[in-house]
Amino acid sequence: MGYFEITTHIGLAYLYNNELNGQEDYDYKKKIEEFLNDDSPIIYNYIYPRDDEDLLYQVDHFAPLNRNNHKPIYIDMWNKLSDELDINEIKKCVKILVKEFLHENIPNVELLDIPTYDETKNA
Repeated sequence: MGYFEITTHIGLAYLYNNELNGQEDYDYKKKIEEFLNDDSPIIYNYIYPRDDEDLLYQVDHFAPLNRNNHKPIYIDMWNKLSDELDINEIKKCVKILVKEFLHENIPNVELLDIPTYDETKNA
């Protein structure tokens, strides 16, 4: 399925105001600013392969191609659906992602208990 991230508008505003360099990150900041100022509840930001090794990690499902006909390796869902990502909000976003990229409607999202790094080291 690839790498997905869900980012709220509050997280993007913090990133915009506190973490990004104006000149180095100009294009990224511009995208964030446009999203924060428009009426779209959700947009997707894509990271595409940067070299031949990254080509191996392109998503297999539907996703927009870049000018080199490559699919993304990373998809970030920017959303204004809620101010915070609680469990219900994460489930809602997962349903939207599955509908958008896998073209499936799922009635339920089940969150698994994922072990910590230390727990996996000791197993």
